Amino acid sequence: MPNERAIPKLPPLTERIGLSLREGTSEVLEGMAVDAGEPSLSVYIRLLVEREVQACRPEDFKRLRGVG
Repeated sequence: MPNERAIPKLPPLTERIGLSLREGTSEVLEGMAVDAGEPSLSVYIRLLVEREVQACRPEDFKRLRGVG
């Protein structure tokens, strides 16, 4: 296992966004988060958004992660 200094730390989470969904969507997403093994709906949604940024804007993703 690599030591902690070898693992790059992610930038802190500082931005917040309010999100309105159609009725019943949050329950579906909560089930999807559980199925994916994520600890909370907010973590799951953040991972979905980050995956979309990584797929559509890889250079921006690298910059946001502090590696670009």
